[in-house]
Amino acid sequence: SDIPFLFFSTLAIFLIDKVLRADEAAPSVRAGALIGAVICAAFMLRTNGLLLLGALAVAQWMRLRSMQAIRENLAAVLSPYLGFGALAGLQYLLLPGGEASHLTHYSMLSAERLLDNALYYLRLPIGIFQDLPLGWLFSGLMLLCFFVGVIANPRKNAALLTYGLLTFAVFISWPERQGLRFLFPILPLMLLIAAEGMQFSLEKLPAAARPMVRRAGQGLAAALIVLSLFVTAQQGWVNLQNGRTINGPFDPVSAQMFEFVRTETPADSVVIFFKPRAMRLFTDRDAFMTDRCEDLGRGDYLVFHEKQGSNGQVAEPETCTNVGLTVVFNNQRFTIYQIGP
Repeated sequence: SDIPFLFFSTLAIFLIDKVLRADEAAPSVRAGALIGAVICAAFMLRTNGLLLLGALAVAQWMRLRSMQAIRENLAAVLSPYLGFGALAGLQYLLLPGGEASHLTHYSMLSAERLLDNALYYLRLPIGIFQDLPLGWLFSGLMLLCFFVGVIANPRKNAALLTYGLLTFAVFISWPERQGLRFLFPILPLMLLIAAEGMQFSLEKLPAAARPMVRRAGQGLAAALIVLSLFVTAQQGWVNLQNGRTINGPFDPVSAQMFEFVRTETPADSVVIFFKPRAMRLFTDRDAFMTDRCEDLGRGDYLVFHEKQGSNGQVAEPETCTNVGLTVVFNNQRFTIYQIGP
């Protein structure tokens, strides 16, 4: 869901900026409802889409600036939140919700982990172009221009910066880390502000130097595009040479495991697996994830990933003596246990 969420998240920020820009006409109730619908689409894909409401609130305040103006435009101000609330409420009526389970993850958070996460995410943007030749140079220039853009246009970019800071705050406080993919929603915003910072810096140079610096910047942008295409083509070529090998639920080893669960287990079985949504999707069996032996009694089958270790599953099922485990399937990556008393 990273890429679909990136789309709706960016679209929401674009609409917020477009509709609530100070020099535009006063926002309408219809435009506000559209913004609320797009934010809800992002929220349905990822719970952190809720942070877009914070960016919206800041943008509205920057536009109206006073409680009097808010009261005069109350219907337009509330329309995004009402649209969001109506669609989110409909989702909760029609679909099962899992957002409450996120709160249990915070039991793993500690002061040491919080500090470690803060340092980790502050360093992470440096590696945006790490797979490219001279990636450190492009990353350094991008971050430098970004900070210039932040300083140059703080009010104009208030909504973007609010969303970025809230996103950083959420993931710094989140006990688990999954690399740069968590920051996908704010990467386009960082690049946009960096472009503004570059333009601002260019305008501060003497007029005689601007054409040369502009050409140098265009050359760097062209080099970044060419290098990106080269690295992508190279990776594609390696993939073709390896027969388009794939990893994940569609590879032959995983497909064999899913086929066994789908055809050899009762339809009302409950399966324990480190990716319960995938298990439900591919087998139509209810599933849940746990790394605790005491929870195994709540399931009928345990699917153990031999290379996953303790990430989302019991590291050594044989040590769970509170239940009986009988091997009913095994291949080079998965072992399926039937759970008994």
